[in-house]
Parts: sequence; structure tokens; C-alpha cells
Amino acid sequence: MGYKAALLPEGKLLVDVDFYYNTYRDFIAQVEACVPNTTFTDLNGIATALSIRAGQNRYRLWTNSKSKVYNYGGSAGMRYSFLTGYLAGANVTYARLDRTTNGDGLEDGFNTPRWAYNLSLGNTTAYKNFGLNYHWQDRYYSQTFLVNGYVPAYGNLDAQVSYALPQPQLTFKLGATNLLNKYYYSFLGGPSIGGLYYLTVTCQIL
Repeated sequence: MGYKAALLPEGKLLVDVDFYYNTYRDFIAQVEACVPNTTFTDLNGIATALSIRAGQNRYRLWTNSKSKVYNYGGSAGMRYSFLTGYLAGANVTYARLDRTTNGDGLEDGFNTPRWAYNLSLGNTTAYKNFGLNYHWQDRYYSQTFLVNGYVPAYGNLDAQVSYALPQPQLTFKLGATNLLNKYYYSFLGGPSIGGLYYLTVTCQIL
């Protein structure tokens, strides 16, 4: 369900809002199983083997959950044009996975932050075209076959400026993702991400 409209004279303000809701039966998820490193005749050693990691083999399998699972969320965004060619934008999203509890031990692995937003400002007709974008997302609990735990919240700033020469027809673009070089990681067990800086030159040959 959503709503989109151009407001104000000449559509200077664009608004876009949506919401979704899903419900699942027999939701597919993972469960971790443990098998003791003992023989069937050594019944007394099963409890000892399961009490320590070295005494057991672990594996993961996919199965269906007996819990009722609900997934819902939405987003809201707007873009506003002002002065001569300036565009300011903002959007926010919310995502949630919820389920009834029956102790089945399944890991849903949703791995999605509940809240995230973006702020942007740019101008494609200015003397030196530029664009700025700031992204932020909330911390979330990550479940993978490698490790489980919380991924911290993080924010980063992207920027780009360009300049065009009419003769010869050259366009220079200087930009950066994660301009402030503040390291972060988007999932547990993954690499830390720092700043990426680039310069491109485009030449148009007639």
C-alpha cells in the first residue's frame, strides 16, 4: 500500500510513502544440530561429549518453523527542488521480522536493520555540479553460519563534484564514498570498509 504525489506549484515537492505486511506459515529457517563423537554402545559418554565442543560434530540444516512469522515495514521519502537546480532529498525505511515464540531454536537470519535513512543535496546545473549523500542505519542482530552478534550502527558520507570544459569536451569528476574514512562493517565476519576516492576524466570525441 502506498501513496505518491507531486505537491506545491510545478511539482517542486515529491512525496512517496509505502507500507507492507506479510505473514508466513512453515517459514524456512536454519537450526544447528550437534552429534556426539561417541559410539552407540557408549551411552554414558554422550552427555560428556555434548558438554564440550571437541566432543561433538556440529552441522546446520534447513527446516520449517512451527512459529507464525510476520514481516512488515515501510518507507517515506521526499524530494524538494528550490532555487536554480538544487535538489534536497530525504528518505527513511523501517523493516521488522517478528514471530510467535515456541522454542523451536530456529535462526531466521533476517539480518536487516530496523531503521535506515538517507539525506541528499545536489545540483546538476550549478557552475560546478555537486552531490552529497549521507546514509545511516541502526544496529541489528546478525545470524549467520559463521557468527552471531550485533552489527553496530554506522553512518557514512558520499560526495562528488564535476566540472565540464566545452573545448575540448572534457568532464572531470572527483568524488568519494565514505568521505570521512570512518571504518565500519555491514555484517559480522566481513571486512571493514573505509573510504574510496576517485577521479575520472571523460572525453567526448565527435
